[in-house]
Amino acid sequence: MGRLKAGASAEDAAAEVEHLASVQVESDSARYAGLGATTRPLGQMGRGVNTAGLWMLAGVVLAVLLVALNNLTVLTLVRAQSRTAALAVRAALGASRWELGRGLAAEGALVGLAGALLGLGLAVWGKDAAAAIVAGVARRPVLGPGSVGLAVGLGALVAMMIGIEPMRRMACLNLREVLQRRSGGAGSTPGERRTRRALVSIQVGVCVVLLAVATVLAAAYEEFGALEVGVDSEGVVEIHPDWEVAGLDAAAQWALAERVADRLERSPEVQGTTAWRQLGEDYPPRPEFDAVTDGPSVEFGTYDGLYRYYEVLPSFFVTLGIDLVRGRPFTASDGRGTEQVAIVTERAARLWWPGIDPIGRQIKLGQGGSWMTVVGVSRDIQQLDELGRSLAMRRAPSMPLAFLPAGQFRSPPVGWRSFECCSGVRIGARPAGTLGASVRVARQVLAQEAPDLPLLAVGSLHDRQMQGYVGQSIATNARLVALGLVIAMLLAVIGIVGVVSEAVSRRTREIGVRVALGAGSIGVVWTIVRESVSTIVAGLTGGLLALLVLRTWMTKVVFDLYVQRLAPGVLSFQILGPTVIVVLTAIGVAVTLTARCALRVNPADALRAE
Repeated sequence: MGRLKAGASAEDAAAEVEHLASVQVESDSARYAGLGATTRPLGQMGRGVNTAGLWMLAGVVLAVLLVALNNLTVLTLVRAQSRTAALAVRAALGASRWELGRGLAAEGALVGLAGALLGLGLAVWGKDAAAAIVAGVARRPVLGPGSVGLAVGLGALVAMMIGIEPMRRMACLNLREVLQRRSGGAGSTPGERRTRRALVSIQVGVCVVLLAVATVLAAAYEEFGALEVGVDSEGVVEIHPDWEVAGLDAAAQWALAERVADRLERSPEVQGTTAWRQLGEDYPPRPEFDAVTDGPSVEFGTYDGLYRYYEVLPSFFVTLGIDLVRGRPFTASDGRGTEQVAIVTERAARLWWPGIDPIGRQIKLGQGGSWMTVVGVSRDIQQLDELGRSLAMRRAPSMPLAFLPAGQFRSPPVGWRSFECCSGVRIGARPAGTLGASVRVARQVLAQEAPDLPLLAVGSLHDRQMQGYVGQSIATNARLVALGLVIAMLLAVIGIVGVVSEAVSRRTREIGVRVALGAGSIGVVWTIVRESVSTIVAGLTGGLLALLVLRTWMTKVVFDLYVQRLAPGVLSFQILGPTVIVVLTAIGVAVTLTARCALRVNPADALRAE
């Protein structure tokens, strides 16, 4: 970090840093080849990963707000239309503009104030619920001036629409025509009905977009959890002590982990235990610390050397469900004073001994390390401590990994380090019964063996590692989008019900005549419903067109941010088909049930009114 000098620009600083970085790369190309450096404002640090997701959620909020304002506009127009005749009568009897307006203004102010207070009350309650949904909120959220100002502004907007719209309509209407049209039983004009239907179509289109986004996120979450990682993570309980707080070194960690694993092994709730520690090369890696093999000379790239290795107990592969494709596993005899051995993954074998059988070959960690004999080859796995992160960063194929027996190693070689603060030794147990029972036993054993040792986490390895980083982010966004979808769908249904109800009211006498002449119930309902068909179809079409426009953006936000490998399936028929079906079903049921109100019209009352 550095502060710009007076008069210096960010561009000048970036150019200077890039020049200094290029000089450093040239002076130590073995370590820094392919790397570089640039500058970024401090306020932007750490925001790159989450910005797109936050914009997506902001878009969902704005979409719900659009539906709400649309609905408000429709209801206000219907309300204004219903009061036009009454205001026209009062105006014809000599009421002044002020006498007409003060009642409307008072009504609008009361409704707007009530809405603002209700909105603030819901916000006070909802902010804590939202904080519970969104993982990682460090402090209790508070309502700022922006939130309060938004509620007050919307309340004022409601008041103006309720109070001003009828007066605006009165200013441009002919009183004689209004009174004649009303006395003849006519309702709203065709132009007014087209406006309301257009607004409702927008609501339907927004619902289509929100439902498609929620479906895409749900599909991403499901497929993300189903990605092959080479480990049976769902059937393993992981115990992650906080070694940094405890202040225990590697030897003490392993001693405690082996005691805990031995006690868990004897428990009837557990059928197998193990322990492991992940170690990695210092960043950026140096050639003298990379893997050295007795195979043919291979020109490695900057990151093609050994990037991770694990110290493991002999039961590691069986407990975690990692298959050995060749050779033998570790045994209890692989301890101190015996020949040093290693097991490598298939990718590591292909990289370090291309076209050669790796069993019996030699490898060492860095030029100053000790030679180890390869005794087995396992299938490729993702990094255990960063399953979600490694998948999100699209590290495919898997990194080359090596496994070493914990009994032969106690400290990392030169140029390697253990991630003690966030990793250290971890303990794994395969449940014999339920996962919850194994977790309870693990907590009890830890409390007895090390009562002062805090735990960072105890639970399913799949939940801890897969969902903890990326999967949790996808799930959180999916829940928030789904919540916005439910609200938007509810508002859209209310808007369509309002349009259908207005159609029933406007055509009451016509319906009464049809019923009196023997029209069937299906025919009466269809007479009302068919007016809404074009509205719904227009909304669906607009929503699908909007999805085509947003396709590229959604692909970038949802898949570049989370799971790039799933991008080709975005917005496929499997996504759009259920979206259209759900929207049609929800709105169709609402429209049909509302239209059935027309069957309750009494023909005698309708004809008497006629």
